[in-house]
Amino acid sequence: MSSESRPRGIGWLLTALFGAALMFTGFIAGLDAAFDGSGNGAGFWVVVFLIGLGSVLSALVGSIVWLARPGRKTLSWIALFVATLMLIGVVLLFLAPRLSAL
Repeated sequence: MSSESRPRGIGWLLTALFGAALMFTGFIAGLDAAFDGSGNGAGFWVVVFLIGLGSVLSALVGSIVWLARPGRKTLSWIALFVATLMLIGVVLLFLAPRLSAL
């Protein structure tokens, strides 16, 4: 398959979905580990969450770069949408305790 017939943005879409899955797993398992009484802590899951966040950020930047190029842009828009939703979720999780204290 030549590079012209390959759909543009599929890599960024997969990166955004992979990062979203890592963020979700890291967050849920990190909460479980933090509230578990075994004393192991949630350090590993924080790293998993941050790797997912890095993947989502790279998908966001990559999809914006692909949107600037000519050609089909549907997958780049979808990757941009998924990455943006995940970043909005992170911001809301960060702000929720601060807003509830007001």
